Amino acid sequence: MAEDSIDRIAETWAANYKQSRRFLGTTAMLCEDLLGLYRRIGESAGAADSRTTEQQAAFTVLLMACQRHLSAACITVMQGRITDGYVLTRSAVEACATARLCFSDATLAQAWLETPIEDSRTRRAMFSTGKLFPADTDNDNLKLLRSKFSFISAQAHSSIFSVARGLKATMGTTAPVFWTCEIHTPGDLPAAFIGVIDTHAVMIRVFAEVLAGCLDAPLVKEIRDIEDRIRRHEGKWRSETEARLERKESVVAPR
Repeated sequence: MAEDSIDRIAETWAANYKQSRRFLGTTAMLCEDLLGLYRRIGESAGAADSRTTEQQAAFTVLLMACQRHLSAACITVMQGRITDGYVLTRSAVEACATARLCFSDATLAQAWLETPIEDSRTRRAMFSTGKLFPADTDNDNLKLLRSKFSFISAQAHSSIFSVARGLKATMGTTAPVFWTCEIHTPGDLPAAFIGVIDTHAVMIRVFAEVLAGCLDAPLVKEIRDIEDRIRRHEGKWRSETEARLERKESVVAPR
């Protein structure tokens, strides 16, 4: 089977996922924790009686889209497709910021639901990056989400940063060849995985803020507690990665 055949690539990604899942251990369960929070927040959205049907519908659909992007990004990163994981996470951040606008404005919610797919000009005018992340906002969660959006965009776009991550051979030696797996050092996988998790944790806070008053106390506490768990796992991997690099360990994974 040719190295670049789709069957060979699919097999490699599947093997990478299994190995990454073992490597991450309990850290991988952070994804399940956040998926559960998304489900519970979605169940609470119906309690916002002051909102129109369109506002609730747009909010819930976009919330569930973020939930789907989370699971897809985590799986993708564990397959070794770090750049693709950033692409999925960027889409999730946009969906979160769009949901926030739709929930606060019935006109925008209706427009989001009804604007034809080919009418990109109208959609861009209503949901431009400037509208999603206003520069003059005093909302700390939105500021942090905007910062993460900027970082992820640089990683996901066709910049030197994203392209170089997967480049296997340089132009000076042969035609460009790309790795099937973008995990090159012991720190690549945990950093990318926790980066996805941490971004979605901020998004969870944005969703919770939008639904302030609709969430029960146990859910609010769980949202606060997940932050502490993420920080503990982040610290653990920082220490482990430093130790692995000192020992000059290499990454053993299907490539």
